[in-house]
Amino acid sequence: MTSIVICANIIEKDNKFLIVKETKKIAKNLYNFPGGTLEVNETIVEAAIREAKEETGLTIKPKNLIKIVQIPKSKLGYNLIVFVFNSEIISGGLTTSEEHPKVKFASLEEIKELDKNNLLRFGSYMLDAINSYLNNESIDLSSLKFYQ
Repeated sequence: MTSIVICANIIEKDNKFLIVKETKKIAKNLYNFPGGTLEVNETIVEAAIREAKEETGLTIKPKNLIKIVQIPKSKLGYNLIVFVFNSEIISGGLTTSEEHPKVKFASLEEIKELDKNNLLRFGSYMLDAINSYLNNESIDLSSLKFYQ
């Protein structure tokens, strides 16, 4: 079985969380945090920054690692390992794309409603990560080490 590393961002503003709507066949019309697959020669922090920019138009800075989640039997048929960062907006404005036609800030209640309607991609991981964020559970990024 193949393992895939995903880097996702919790970006909070005015008690709302940034989510994006997907158009990929496997996740069509589902919402997720801004994030995506780690590329070769890229750190998980670099991937989180790149994916947020690609999906939202925002330049962000990861502040803490909120959660590491494993989804061993994903619908993709892969073992997914998801690193969820608490990230802050540095610059830019929200933009949409063909792959992400809706980019918006949603309240926790709205996200729970999306989950009830099965409109979150890997919904339980998202709600779990938001709860960890709200409870100030995190790992300082200085504890991450990257080797060449």
